[in-house]
Amino acid sequence: MTENELAKIAVDICYKIHTILGPGLLESVYESAFAYELDRHKRNKLPFSNR
Repeated sequence: MTENELAKIAVDICYKIHTILGPGLLESVYESAFAYELDRHKRNKLPFSNR
C-alpha cells in the first residue's frame, strides 16, 4: 500500500467521523473514533480463506 493510499484512507475516516460526530468534542473522542474506524477498515480488508 502506498503513502497516497494510506493518506486517502485516513482522510476518508476523518471525514466520516467529522460528519457523524460534528465539531466541538474533545480530541480524545476523535482519536478513539479514528482508532475504531481504522481497526474496522483493516478487518474488512483481510483476506478470507474458506477452509
